[in-house]
Amino acid sequence: MPILVPLFIVVPLVELAVIIRVGQVLGLVPTLALLLSVSIVGAWLAKREGLGVYRRFREQVGSGRVPAAEIVDGVLVIVAAALLLTPGFVTDGVALLLLVPPVRAAVRGWLRRLAGRRARLSLGLWGSAADRLWKHSKRRDRPGRASSREVPMSPEPQLGDENGREP
Repeated sequence: MPILVPLFIVVPLVELAVIIRVGQVLGLVPTLALLLSVSIVGAWLAKREGLGVYRRFREQVGSGRVPAAEIVDGVLVIVAAALLLTPGFVTDGVALLLLVPPVRAAVRGWLRRLAGRRARLSLGLWGSAADRLWKHSKRRDRPGRASSREVPMSPEPQLGDENGREP
């Protein structure tokens, strides 16, 4: 989290500098109108993309597949919407880019590679302990315990309704 502190300092300063520069070039009223119009268009686009991600999420769940890409897309759309709430041209530009599906797919791939790298690093640090636990769990089955090839039986169903109450 040490990167958040500089971001909370640097991003507002950059936004302020860009707004001042655009205001010098365009003037006050056109700059404010541009900021407002980008926010309105961005909010509409965020809603449209968010609903599309939600629809794809429901289709994946309905077909029995894990909606991993849709979950990441949903988070990226939420991040884009939050950036659109921040006044400024730089955050609006980043937000609008996150709302474009090919850009979102590229960011999703980058996040997947980053997570994979961190997982490998974590396994590298803890790998020997994890290997010992894995080998220990693969030893021959102990008496009185179900083997990995056996499926334990579930208890017999009780009389009554689905909450277990008597009729």
